[in-house]
Amino acid sequence: MDMRYVIHSGLSDDQLISPEIELPEPPEHPVEPALSPEIELPKPQKQRVKQNQFFRRTPGEHLKEAKKALADGYKPHKNPMKTVWGRVFDAQRHLNAINQRSKEYKEARRLMKEVRLRVEGIEKISSVLTHRIMIKQREMVADEFEFLFLAKGFDAHIILTGPDKSYLKIESQPLCEAFILKIAHDTDLLLYLERADFKKVTLGDGERFTWSHTFG
Repeated sequence: MDMRYVIHSGLSDDQLISPEIELPEPPEHPVEPALSPEIELPKPQKQRVKQNQFFRRTPGEHLKEAKKALADGYKPHKNPMKTVWGRVFDAQRHLNAINQRSKEYKEARRLMKEVRLRVEGIEKISSVLTHRIMIKQREMVADEFEFLFLAKGFDAHIILTGPDKSYLKIESQPLCEAFILKIAHDTDLLLYLERADFKKVTLGDGERFTWSHTFG
């Protein structure tokens, strides 16, 4: 039997499915936010000083502005997610503008150590948030595949396993060898999954044929 189904939703431009077939709207269901509501975001920064005005400042003025930037909105917290770090990169910019021959240089180097500590804290938080967002994205990809199969009247067994839900396994009756090889070679399915940071994908019909691809 010739199974003329293709997975769409941006994965292929194949026109095997009639354009008259309309997929139903996805069911409404709450999505857990990837970002914690506890995270406090800093206030919008004030308009930056014009470039030429910045470089006309004296070392003392740069030092004063750096201190002001570090103090602006800074609220440390035992939970790093709730810490507001101040205008760290504005402070860094002012400190880098202080000449090492000036009397303010020694204090500028001391403040730069504080800047580095805060940048490290920001980078750690960014890493944690990126990690959460990528896991959430992989969960959404799995939900999307399940909806696409159900919309065409096929049951599909879709599971996420492995480190950080990075292994995707899809089993469904239309996933025969010919169909799997077609979508693997003629669509951007693998690129789509790689961008979601999957490490491995396994496709099969649940009975006779299984195909796997490892990324990286």
